[in-house]
Amino acid sequence: MPNCEVCGKDFDRQSESTAASKCPDCTAKNVLSAPAPTKRNASREDAAAFAAEMNRIAPSHPVITWTIIAICSAVFVVEILKGAGFDTMSPDLAIRLGADYGPLTMSGQWWRLFTSMFLHFGFFHLALNMWCLWALGSLAERLMGRAAYLVLYIGTGLCGGLLSLAVHPQLVGAGASGAVFGISGGLITYLALKKAPLSFDRVKKQLTSLGIFLAYNFIYSLKPGVDMMAHAGGLVSGLAIAAALPRFLIVPGAEITPAPIAENSSVNKRITQVAIACAIVILLGAFVTHRLQADSMYVLSSLSQIDAGKSAGVIPTLEKIVVRQPNSSLAHFALGCAYVRVNQIAGAVRELSLADGLQPGDPLTEQELGAAYLSQNDFAKGITYFQETLAKQPKNNSAHIGLGASLFGNGQYQEAVTEAQTVLSTAPNDSNAHSILGQAELRLGQNDDGLHEIETALKLDPGNTELRALLVRAYSTTGHKDHPSLP
Repeated sequence: MPNCEVCGKDFDRQSESTAASKCPDCTAKNVLSAPAPTKRNASREDAAAFAAEMNRIAPSHPVITWTIIAICSAVFVVEILKGAGFDTMSPDLAIRLGADYGPLTMSGQWWRLFTSMFLHFGFFHLALNMWCLWALGSLAERLMGRAAYLVLYIGTGLCGGLLSLAVHPQLVGAGASGAVFGISGGLITYLALKKAPLSFDRVKKQLTSLGIFLAYNFIYSLKPGVDMMAHAGGLVSGLAIAAALPRFLIVPGAEITPAPIAENSSVNKRITQVAIACAIVILLGAFVTHRLQADSMYVLSSLSQIDAGKSAGVIPTLEKIVVRQPNSSLAHFALGCAYVRVNQIAGAVRELSLADGLQPGDPLTEQELGAAYLSQNDFAKGITYFQETLAKQPKNNSAHIGLGASLFGNGQYQEAVTEAQTVLSTAPNDSNAHSILGQAELRLGQNDDGLHEIETALKLDPGNTELRALLVRAYSTTGHKDHPSLP
């Protein structure tokens, strides 16, 4: 009878395996004491097995993915050097650096659809996109090949920007997220159509992971400020483009010649055909988008004309546009602003009220409504709308000026003084604030201070005939016979 190598007890080897060297009791204890595999260990083992399989079937490096990440990172450094914050960038700076913006893009600067793919609104925007690109792009590039992957990335990025442009051309768009979603969609199609030499279980796990990724990011896309249309355009185009791409890894152990683009493959002709088809679709999409958004483009360009003092010239066309697009808050807003500038106040109130109803709570619309009611001497409504604007934009000096003027007109002189002083604390050379402050002080019996403020306002704006007449009246009503400081 053999002895157990652990406890030394005799046991019948014939009743166990012929190779047994432990008694049944010690064997059972060894099984019970062995550590059970954990979920984390299983996940690590699975990841290691997948990495080994990828190294076997696609040993090339994701050169294109690395290059894109490097370009986006370099562009972010340029953004910082140009004045962007670490986690923010103003729309004006983004536009100057090549962001997608309807009035410029559809006026001939179509290259913005491409350049905007490398710009990001801050470090965290960049980091999230680059992390997703590294995780998804590395896999897609190795499975599809560099040429096909580049077609997928650029094509889906352009399609995402184009859909965003078609839906809301007034927004400033930037970021690689459209292309990232495009890669996700492309991987789903590519794996589902069994174009990669992976086992069914492996494909199933990857599709599950992609589904979770897309579900999470879809929910994230619902947050304000996230361009969901770019995500949707990239995803849908990725699903379609990958369906047309050929299988790259023909044989599971296929050797790949490392090169930036041209792998040793017989499928490059097909990839070229897909690229040409993508270009044609994108050009047609740009043409259709331009036609559909012609009115919106005019409305956006009319705002700069209004600011330049050319309101009368844009009013006839804007009047036709609001008839064609009665639900366009921006068109009603632009027409209302133009009416304010030409002193057609009743029309301005009507159009701005429609804009406010279609897009409630917009501070610009509320500010213009306040100005319109102020022009009608409806001071109570002016106060209401200017206060609503300031609730959202407390540092808006124009709204503080409007509120001060409305409070003065409503006989609330001390409150008007407060608003004027608020403006002057940050803009000491604002002639309107000095004028309101001076008039309010005169009504409060502070004659010397009031005269001084109005004189200051006229010195800051010497060509203002209304201010000159106001100062003359102020000297007269306060009993001053002369006014030597009058310019």
